[in-house]
Amino acid sequence: CFTLLNGRFMKIYKFKDSVDGHFAFILASGEKQATQQMSLLTSVPFTLYDSKNVSELKKPLVIRNEILPF
Repeated sequence: CFTLLNGRFMKIYKFKDSVDGHFAFILASGEKQATQQMSLLTSVPFTLYDSKNVSELKKPLVIRNEILPF
């Protein structure tokens, strides 16, 4: 089972900030889209930590952003 949004397959992208080590999770159809969204959310340096297809998740995932906007 794949998650579709607007006819596109979605993945969960996990980002980690370089300052406090906090994580943010973005549901997006591609890495570029997820990275662009992170750039809008924060000016704190971050890196892509991991990504998975929604169908690969073995348990429910709470999407939460702990990265500060400044």
